[in-house]
Amino acid sequence: MEKTQFKNCSIQKHAAVRQMFRQGLALAMVFLSCSWGYASAQGKKVSLEVRDAALREVLQEVKSQTGVRFVYSDIEIGKGKPVTAQFNDLALQTAMERILSGQPFAFEMESDVIIIKPVKETQPAAPQAKRTVSGVVKDDNGTPLPGVSVILKGTSAGVATDIDGRFAIKVDDTPDIILVFSFIGMKTKEVKIGHAQTLNVTLQNDTEALDEVVVTGVQTIEKGRATGSFALLNQDDMKQIYSTSLTEKLEGAVPGLYVDKDNEITIRGISTLNANTKPLIVVDGFPMESSELNLNPNDIEQVTVLKDAASASIWGIRAANGVIVITTKRGKKGNGTQVTYNGNVTYGARTDLNDLHLLNSTEYARLNFESTLVNGVSGKPYGLNELEKIYERMSAGELSEKQAWAEVDKIGAFNNKKQIEDNFYRHLFTQQHNISIQTGGENVSTYISLNYDQNKSQIVGNQYNKYNLLVNNDINLRHNLTASVNLRATHQYSKSNGYDELGQTYAENLEPWQRILNDDGSYYWKQGNIDEEYAARLEALGMKTWNTNSLQEMRMNDKKSKMYNLSSSLRLAWKPIEGLELSTQGNYEFGNTEAIDWYAEDHYYTRRLTNENAEVELDEDDMPKRIIKYNLPNSGGIKDVSNSHSISYSVRNMITYSGEKEGFTYKVMAGNEFYSLEDNTYGDRLWGYDPELLTSQSINLSDLNSGVIGYDGWLTYGLSYSPTIYESLERYTSYFGTASINYKDRYDFFGSVRLDQTNLLTNANEFRNNPSWSVGAKWNIVNEDFFKFDQVDDLGVRLSYGLTGNIDKSTAPDIVAKADIDSYGTMLNYLQVTNPANPELGWEKTYSWNLGVNGVFFNHRLRIDADFYNKKSKELLANVEVDPTSGWSSMQKNSAEVLNRGIDLTLYGRILNLPKVKWDATLQFSYNKNKVASINYTPIINNVYRGAPYKGQAIGYLAVHRYGGLDEKGQPTFLLEGDDTQHSYSKLGTLTIEDLKFVGRTTPPVFGSISTAITVHDFTLNIMATYKFGHKMRLPQPRPSIFGLWREWYGEEYRWVEGADNRNKWVPTHFTGYFDDSNRVDCLSKSDKLVDDADVIYLKSISLEWNATRLLKKIKLKGGSLRISGENLAFWAANRYHLNPDQITWSYFDGTGLTWNNFKPRMVVGLTLNF
Repeated sequence: MEKTQFKNCSIQKHAAVRQMFRQGLALAMVFLSCSWGYASAQGKKVSLEVRDAALREVLQEVKSQTGVRFVYSDIEIGKGKPVTAQFNDLALQTAMERILSGQPFAFEMESDVIIIKPVKETQPAAPQAKRTVSGVVKDDNGTPLPGVSVILKGTSAGVATDIDGRFAIKVDDTPDIILVFSFIGMKTKEVKIGHAQTLNVTLQNDTEALDEVVVTGVQTIEKGRATGSFALLNQDDMKQIYSTSLTEKLEGAVPGLYVDKDNEITIRGISTLNANTKPLIVVDGFPMESSELNLNPNDIEQVTVLKDAASASIWGIRAANGVIVITTKRGKKGNGTQVTYNGNVTYGARTDLNDLHLLNSTEYARLNFESTLVNGVSGKPYGLNELEKIYERMSAGELSEKQAWAEVDKIGAFNNKKQIEDNFYRHLFTQQHNISIQTGGENVSTYISLNYDQNKSQIVGNQYNKYNLLVNNDINLRHNLTASVNLRATHQYSKSNGYDELGQTYAENLEPWQRILNDDGSYYWKQGNIDEEYAARLEALGMKTWNTNSLQEMRMNDKKSKMYNLSSSLRLAWKPIEGLELSTQGNYEFGNTEAIDWYAEDHYYTRRLTNENAEVELDEDDMPKRIIKYNLPNSGGIKDVSNSHSISYSVRNMITYSGEKEGFTYKVMAGNEFYSLEDNTYGDRLWGYDPELLTSQSINLSDLNSGVIGYDGWLTYGLSYSPTIYESLERYTSYFGTASINYKDRYDFFGSVRLDQTNLLTNANEFRNNPSWSVGAKWNIVNEDFFKFDQVDDLGVRLSYGLTGNIDKSTAPDIVAKADIDSYGTMLNYLQVTNPANPELGWEKTYSWNLGVNGVFFNHRLRIDADFYNKKSKELLANVEVDPTSGWSSMQKNSAEVLNRGIDLTLYGRILNLPKVKWDATLQFSYNKNKVASINYTPIINNVYRGAPYKGQAIGYLAVHRYGGLDEKGQPTFLLEGDDTQHSYSKLGTLTIEDLKFVGRTTPPVFGSISTAITVHDFTLNIMATYKFGHKMRLPQPRPSIFGLWREWYGEEYRWVEGADNRNKWVPTHFTGYFDDSNRVDCLSKSDKLVDDADVIYLKSISLEWNATRLLKKIKLKGGSLRISGENLAFWAANRYHLNPDQITWSYFDGTGLTWNNFKPRMVVGLTLNF
């Protein structure tokens, strides 16, 4: 067949049906706004020289020359005759008459829109009476739809609706006639007309047709042709949760994507032991180096989660953990100007101290006093608490023991719960307001969004105000040259006054019996850790007061930070000939955070440091005699300053060629990229700072670190303080390419390859170069000629395999050392080697395959997406034992393997599909099996208790010994496997790893969500629940190892008490010393007694939304909605104490503990208005 030639420009071929669907939808959307006033098409000229060209291609050429938009039935236009024509500079009207001459079509011109309608009708075998049926076709919102195909079922006879959605068609005068209404992006509807002459039809949105494109961040792939595993989300998919956090919105929305209690995301399990586990976040084609929280969720058009190698390998070394690609909104050509307001207000429950399950105040006080009776109290100069003062009075004979216990009970009768909740915590309050403007002209389209977000957290003194700006511009410079200019900016001002200098809330270490306020509301003063008489003596000598109160500290705090982030990008794309595109794009991102912690001169923290570091002379009675000197300034405050900023830039060049021939459609792409990221952090402390004069004072660290006789008469070594300077630089050079081919919409094949190099690996090329690659295939079974099932709308099978990479940035092939100072000795600088030479250090590699099945059934009422995956991560960095004569007992090498296998499943069903009632339900299910397949290092038993990587076990396993209960003296014991003999806790050190039980993993192998939406008229009820099953949790220790608060399980109901009925008790007798024996603590805390199921179900949200479009149109608005939502409403937990598993914490000193339950109910009211 002779190839068609054009005089001015080649016709661009678009044989793929779904690609035409996408273009048709875009044209129809543009057409809706054509009446708003565009320049008339009448004066436009057309030149054409074609021979036997397809009608569709000729119309495309006319569009490229004139900019007009066509609306037509894609099915009908394919039945047009080949076009042969040659003319120059004809008026558009005349040119269209020439083109459609002899064709079974007529056309109608409205401004810059041309509607093409079929005119041919089948002729009846015998004359039959006719009648005309007319009406209007509208969408869900009542907007007329132009260009809807209205076909007489069983024939090719039909018409298209005009610009007002109206149609008129002649039919036989029988009641059995059926009309078929079809429109791109809408669900096809069949209507039996009976004897009606007027017919008004409403078409529903087809969400399946709208989810067309998989965006990888580098290129786009039609959804129907994607061979990899991915998930597509739009605004409707993420509106279950109101939040500025994208992470929170993604939880439960994507199978295979897991969000932990710290809001960290993992996709399809953890594939590394030491490197980064987070997925790569890509926004509009470029990695986002700042937190994803800096992105306004209202600006998101689509989120694509790339889960396997075929989808993600184009990102190379950064893709082993998956990729989350975010596409922001853009202006739409021809849509005129649209203004949208989105706002919501959130009111949340206040923190409940009961979440911490503290021991009651009375028992707390009595146990403390019991310890005091055994240990006594410290002498001067150290201060005494109220219980210790009772002991002193009893020791002095002022109180009998009975009277002393009565005084203890008086103290224990007070509980500070109300004082803490009223003064340190409050109800959560947030508000978000967003204004966006979308404009679309002939050559320029723009999207502008401005967002304000205020968050007042449940901790008094903690809040932020944030502003987001987004500007996206798309410009047609010529008919084959386009440009995109984008700007994204964030500014945030935060306060964190609810935290002390150690980053803890002030209520975290207050025992229940300790007062904060007197009964009259005044501060209840303490003297820090110093005796009152001693403090008065020091203050008389000129020292600052030692009075302290945690509430006063919190109110005096002045901790603030400013953060701003700016990202800009430019893209140019040139299409010199048919099918060929050359593009270049660049991105520049700059972020800066400035933080200031200000402690005024009279702040307790400033006073304490000044006093503690003063040099004091004592008299013969060890009482303060005089202050020799202050080693810290005695005036001014303390100002901690830090500044961190990052700069990243990326340049990417690509060439893409696509075409089709004899049933094959193909696309190849090649490119290169350079990427750089630089981080710098500086921190310092200014002593004696005067905020009015902006001056600070110097200190003599040498004298402080040489030792000072302090207020307590002890030689103390001063401050572990030094300025902070941190710099890092990452650079990558990459080369990549992809190729795809499709045959008759039945078979798709895809391949990609990428080579990455980085300055993080400076050794030989065999270790520095990292090739990533993938191959994939898809079989679209539904398009096979032999597949004839009316109930099946879509059915396909996908298979992919590939390699991605990762890198641990904490290590390097060269010797790494850090500069330090001998603070407690010579005061000399020295280098500490932190990383030995490791010339064979290389990339971590993840090989993965994926088998996927996608099916849509029963006229899109049932959808099934299932993926089975296997990820094997090799050459992971892990400890390996080495010759100790090298100076190291172990070092990290590429030596370990981790295996992840699992299933991702989505089930969607429309249970009810009535004209005004819709009921949808969705199940998201994920299963992941994770284990360390190989590792050449065996950790010590204490590290096994803590979950150190161990061959054959999951990452994050739980290892415990058998608990043997309490002996006759209330001391803990343990059992060996297969032996019920009680062994004393003192022999716990004899256990080996073989004596431990591996009882499960701390991350859920099964997780997902269940959601449902019920729409009745203009109201929609949404319900969403998430679940996590199959994992284990350690329960909180009744008494922390060293520090921290005692829990309710340390009460007499659970704890062995001499003389009491101790049957069924399991908590050891009260230890009265300062520090409990570590084996005694571990005997219970690391046993199976404190392990339970962590299964949990969260009722995440229930919301009711009113689509007020019909009402708002009466007041000249385009539409809008009102939504009321209840979130974090309830949870069910399988463990014996009904604890939220996300409350569990662990620290080296405290062991397993509890933090606040952040799953607190909140109410959200949201409003959307379209202007």
